[in-house]
Amino acid sequence: MTQQDAFPLTDYDLPDGVDRHIEAAPQSAYTDPDVLARELTSVFAQDWVMVGRAGLIPEAGDYFTAMVGMKPVILMRQQDGSISAMGNFCLHRYAQLLQGSGNTKRIVCPYHHWTYQMSGNLMGVPDRKGFEKDKITDRSLVKLACEVHLGFIYVSLKHDLPPVATRQGKLADLIANFGMGDYEDRHVVHEEVWEGNWKLLIENFIESYHTTYAHPRSIGPSNPTNLD
Repeated sequence: MTQQDAFPLTDYDLPDGVDRHIEAAPQSAYTDPDVLARELTSVFAQDWVMVGRAGLIPEAGDYFTAMVGMKPVILMRQQDGSISAMGNFCLHRYAQLLQGSGNTKRIVCPYHHWTYQMSGNLMGVPDRKGFEKDKITDRSLVKLACEVHLGFIYVSLKHDLPPVATRQGKLADLIANFGMGDYEDRHVVHEEVWEGNWKLLIENFIESYHTTYAHPRSIGPSNPTNLD
């Protein structure tokens, strides 16, 4: 029996309430710089953005870096077990502080060696007598709103948003049976850089239409499109 025999390519009626307009948006939606600029303002700067799993940084001092829109961010496990999100740039000349992931008890700028505590508070300035005291006192990296929900880390550029659990609304009932809060994170770090608009990534992962055809030797047979 061939795969096509097992999963015949037959048209099925969609259930009521399912959007039938599944064609791609106009190409300009993926390539127009003005569209992207509006999305960065209206999407990434206005709501929670999921950046990773809390299990990626289990120990104090563990960190990984991410982007929230065009904003570089550090996610770091604190001594009390909480996770903080802070801007990944030095207060002095905006040099990038950390890359990738790792563990550190101090954040040291590679440019001029300004040093920050794990919390992001500025603790060391070389040749500090060359700076006005009030310019280097009680300073800290830019703090972002950060929540952990069901094991996922969410970050927001805004500090007045409703909690993530509230924002999920009715979605919480739909995903309750998956027990995601009890997941044990086991992962292998593998990084790829894709030259593409962010919506292409989202669309690829939220639809299973391609699974049977693009992955016939892996997940295709176990997740046939015509049964989803």
